[in-house]
Amino acid sequence: MNFYQYQNYSYKDFDLLVDGGFVYACYLKARPAFAGTHEPNSYAMARSGDAMYWEEVSSILEPVPHSWEEDIWAGGISRQNGQYVIYYTGTTERGRHRDCKIGKAYSSDLIHWQKDPANPVFILDFQNPYYSVEEQFAFRDPFFFEYEGKKYILFCAKDKSRPSQKQGCVGIVEEVELNTFRWMPPIFSPGIYLDGLECPAMYYIQGKWYLLYGVGPENGETVFRYALADSPFGSYRVLDDNQLLPENNYNCRIINHGGKNLLYHWFRDSQNGMMRERLASPKKVHILKGNKIFLADEYHSRSESAVVGCR
Repeated sequence: MNFYQYQNYSYKDFDLLVDGGFVYACYLKARPAFAGTHEPNSYAMARSGDAMYWEEVSSILEPVPHSWEEDIWAGGISRQNGQYVIYYTGTTERGRHRDCKIGKAYSSDLIHWQKDPANPVFILDFQNPYYSVEEQFAFRDPFFFEYEGKKYILFCAKDKSRPSQKQGCVGIVEEVELNTFRWMPPIFSPGIYLDGLECPAMYYIQGKWYLLYGVGPENGETVFRYALADSPFGSYRVLDDNQLLPENNYNCRIINHGGKNLLYHWFRDSQNGMMRERLASPKKVHILKGNKIFLADEYHSRSESAVVGCR
């Protein structure tokens, strides 16, 4: 298996965009750290012409000391109205103590980025009708998608309607106009998780909508799972075995490249006592009977049906 990381930096949570024959990876870059320690992340961009081997493009977004974005966490990249847009999580050194907010940045070339002067553009209104602010605060990891001409953001959240300690869900809002968001009920709320469901993503494959989400260590594991529905807004059902990969293979994203559906993820291990994450080589996505996802280690094989409607 091939792994990618730039120099000795960790390759952490990421999102992908296919554009002009290249696959672009917008990812969190940070120094490897001992367990329980952390340095602020920055955003970097890498690209691949063959969807297998990567080259570093540049660092693109930096945290800002003494601000709402002293550290930068996961987000998503998209192409909108002739430009590229990143939605990203910003937080203070306090971390998850109700300090998470969502910002935006724009680019015309995927190299030079300008943060929105209105940042943070999306803040959790504590009076909103759907999402909780209980301990283990969850409001982060925005993922953009369009459907029938409307724009939506998925995010890691907690559902007010669920009992305490079982509120972890995937939230959703509609961006009705620039930086104006309409609250919607959670798109997926299983009622069994303490923490929010991390780094959600959504893809339309062979007539079904697949919602990918992370179940992090506060929920007792570090794995990525999925649910499926006939509509992007649900209702979503979970198959008996919905774990995509073994423990410590995380932040799954799917693209279509060269007629193949490919799933990417990072892999976590330790080196000299320090935790690190690296981008693993892609796995081919097969849809089996009953709409179950099967991942094949072999990358070079016959073409599969395309992923459409998401990027």
